[in-house]
Amino acid sequence: APAGFGIMEADWSQAEIWNMAYMSGSKELLSVLEAGVDVHTWAGRKLWPEVDPDLSDYDWRDAHADLRGKAKPFTFGVNYGLMAEGASIRGAGTVEECEDLIELYIAECVPGLPSYRKMIRRNVTELGYQDNIFGRRRHAPNLQLLRACGAQYEIDALLREFDNFPIQGGCSDMHGLAHIVTEASEQLRERRLFIVNAVHDSAVTEF
Repeated sequence: APAGFGIMEADWSQAEIWNMAYMSGSKELLSVLEAGVDVHTWAGRKLWPEVDPDLSDYDWRDAHADLRGKAKPFTFGVNYGLMAEGASIRGAGTVEECEDLIELYIAECVPGLPSYRKMIRRNVTELGYQDNIFGRRRHAPNLQLLRACGAQYEIDALLREFDNFPIQGGCSDMHGLAHIVTEASEQLRERRLFIVNAVHDSAVTEF
């Protein structure tokens, strides 16, 4: 930082998990996030409920860091359309195990996700577009061509992108709005705090 200034980086904590919980209407996951519970420990205990059910979350996290780590691909990846092969590559288990774990994660942690995905796919196939929560719209002009060509693999990949668009796109817009609010804040200007860089979901400031 220049002489007389310090550097601070601020980033969102699990913003896409929050947005997924909100968009899918998964009330328990929202409650967990609002309460400040470690979401990966919570998910790990949902996925492996038979493992030390009597331990506190803190002790379970300490004793079963490996299972908490295996839960992370699901908490971070399901909204991206994570598949069993991808979860297996990330160390969550065999492909067969991950198929069952993805089903269990959705059922126990984000039960509203299937309905959310049906809504997204209905909009994309019938209307040809999908909006995010701020009204930004993404179109699917190549969907009909892919259908005509029988390119089912490409269609599935495109629909997974649209599943994620309102979640990741909403977070991106929220981050942009946060920058605007920060730069417009008279209190922060008085404190000589300025955004000097941004990387993904973080803002690097000098103050």
